[in-house]
Amino acid sequence: MRVIGPLIAGHRSLCSGRVCREAGRVATTEARLYLEDVAAPSITEDVSPVQKFLLLLGAAIILIGLLWPVLTKIGLGNLPGDIVIEGENSRIYFPIASCILVSLVLSGIFWLFNR
Repeated sequence: MRVIGPLIAGHRSLCSGRVCREAGRVATTEARLYLEDVAAPSITEDVSPVQKFLLLLGAAIILIGLLWPVLTKIGLGNLPGDIVIEGENSRIYFPIASCILVSLVLSGIFWLFNR
């Protein structure tokens, strides 16, 4: 915490006029304005963008894992545009139609939320 004169930064006081009085101490208007600008930090300010990305990626992986049985039952992954090349010891899978369908659904959902 940073100390401004007799007041501690991050602590909000009730002020009126040019002078603030709290517990018998006097602060100038600049200190009052500084104290109002320094509100208690929220949890999201302490989280870096990389941490946010990793948390969202983990949540997405968990969600996909939970929905996987439902998605395979409705045929996602076996649509008539998905290319499957099978050899004796290998299998190559290109889910083109499934990717286009998922992209259209997600684009519609994001469009609705940003509207």
